[in-house]
Amino acid sequence: AVLLMALCSSFMLQTAYGAGECGKTPINTVALSLSPCIGAANNAKASVPPACCTQVKKVLKMPTCMCAVFLSPIAKQARINPAVAISI
Repeated sequence: AVLLMALCSSFMLQTAYGAGECGKTPINTVALSLSPCIGAANNAKASVPPACCTQVKKVLKMPTCMCAVFLSPIAKQARINPAVAISI
């Protein structure tokens, strides 16, 4: 029960302060920051640029943010393949 209350409190605090899946940063902003990854996110055989690795490391600190980015309208417009992108 204590764990459940702690989780609920954490969720309520995030909601109260306007934090979403990516904290206070809009999902589209995070998605755009991953633009160096476009080639590698669409082609499993493409090399992954160092700039992509840097951004992915930042976003992976919040796994729910990465999921939200994969499901975002920007990712869909860019035709990102989540199965390939997750392998970066």
